[in-house]
Amino acid sequence: MSEPLVVIQARTGSARLPGKVLLPLGGYPSVVLTAKRAANRGHRVVVATSVEKSDDALCELLSEAAIPFVRGSLHDVLGRYLEVAKDLADDDWLVRLTGDNVFPDGEFVGELLDAANSAGGPYLGTHSPLDGLPYGMSAEAVKVGALREVAPTAGGIEKEHVTLAVRRRIASDLFQPANGMALGHLRCTMDTFKDYVTLQKVFAAVDDPVNERWDNLCEILGNLESTPRFRIPYSLKNGRVRGRLTLGTAQFGLPHYGIANQVGQPSASAVRAIVERAIEHGVTTFDCARAYGNAEERLGEVLTGGLASQCEVITKLDPLADLPNSGSIREVRAGVDASVFRSCRDLQTKSLDAVLLHRWRHYAEWDGAVWKRLLELKQEGVIKNLGASVTGVEEALAALAEPMISRLQIPMNLLDWRWRDADFWVAAEGRPDVEIDVRSVFLQGALLSPPEQWPVGKGYDARDFTNCLDRLVERMGRSGRDDLCVAYIAANKLVTSLTIGVETEEQLKVNLSLMRCPPLTKEEIEIIDQAMPRAPTWLLNPAEWPKR
Repeated sequence: MSEPLVVIQARTGSARLPGKVLLPLGGYPSVVLTAKRAANRGHRVVVATSVEKSDDALCELLSEAAIPFVRGSLHDVLGRYLEVAKDLADDDWLVRLTGDNVFPDGEFVGELLDAANSAGGPYLGTHSPLDGLPYGMSAEAVKVGALREVAPTAGGIEKEHVTLAVRRRIASDLFQPANGMALGHLRCTMDTFKDYVTLQKVFAAVDDPVNERWDNLCEILGNLESTPRFRIPYSLKNGRVRGRLTLGTAQFGLPHYGIANQVGQPSASAVRAIVERAIEHGVTTFDCARAYGNAEERLGEVLTGGLASQCEVITKLDPLADLPNSGSIREVRAGVDASVFRSCRDLQTKSLDAVLLHRWRHYAEWDGAVWKRLLELKQEGVIKNLGASVTGVEEALAALAEPMISRLQIPMNLLDWRWRDADFWVAAEGRPDVEIDVRSVFLQGALLSPPEQWPVGKGYDARDFTNCLDRLVERMGRSGRDDLCVAYIAANKLVTSLTIGVETEEQLKVNLSLMRCPPLTKEEIEIIDQAMPRAPTWLLNPAEWPKR
């Protein structure tokens, strides 16, 4: 067995922060600092970059710093690694680092390799926040033979993400440092200019950027005034980390959305501040729709420049209200395409993370032409995931019966007795691949409002509900109705995330704090279900509320 080899992949043409591997950090170009830190305990280090002309300057810098490098395909990064490893044995270790993650040092690489040898498998890697490490404190150890085994059949994304095929087909073990850090709320990578400024502050605080221990750098980062102090809880679904709070964006694009909205549509600067704070504290998903005015466009403007890599956007298909019932298949397909590609344009992306049917009836209408076209767009790579936004249990059950649906959004709150139907949750347990998001946690703000602001209609007295809510808040020892409502939904382990929109950064701050409060117990849920008056069905669906 040969000495382990540390391979740092780097390129100049980053779409998120172009030229970031060349930016000065601690007195060195960042890629040089990354390589020197990885080698500071004697490990062999080589940089794997591309043959593109844009990387010529990078290679000149590496040559001047006497750092070995190899050049290969821009897109086939796996091929670059195999070229580096051509003289190594199958049982030899490669350690994968990236040029924009400068914190890992030789000490960290050594800890990873020791743990990999003890684990006995062909792969061991970090995965923030599961490992307690900051995002960007990233490294992977993989056996050369495992890479060679998967290479012949690796697809496009597997060639770009070097170890993905190994993790999918052979083995995947999680590395957790022995010191048991709890720093998953921090970020030490360099995807945005803001990230770069943060790292400049960290390295300005040390005397020896090359040899400063990785955990000391993490401590300095955690003590910066500008870094967040917590991360909201998350769900782990199909290997993906999702924040338990999803930020709804209807308020971004519509004036006075929600019965309790006293602020109106936030300004562009307010939207940016809300989105940035949400991401900083672990919100990984934004919920949008073509029907939300210009919300997609405003969100897309904020997510450019690196933030898009830190989150995903779930958007909903246009309601297709202009299509007649007798519309031709050609017209329907054109309507779907118009909606999807306008979403791509406004969100400034070539592919959409997830598209939901905004009206479940469109699944079957027009002989299923809408759904068929969405399936084609998914196969073409324009859409990554498909799903549905539903209004009730019957639609939700029908959606779960569609095997291509992987996202489901349901309206649920402590007032909505329909979701106590056990049949739905049994069906949900049978579809562990489906991410279930809950909207209407506050019933568009009604549950937080005084009775005079509730919808006016027959069959109920709003005071019965508000009085009951206030009694339950006191009985459960919660901080307010908002805490009670969030804790009620958060108690359901089958719920992936709670979708809640805001008009102001202060509202977001409150909601982030609420996500950290303990969920209700099973016994408390039962008390609430028995205590709440039964709401008329129309009250549970804001689309049926009388116009004020």
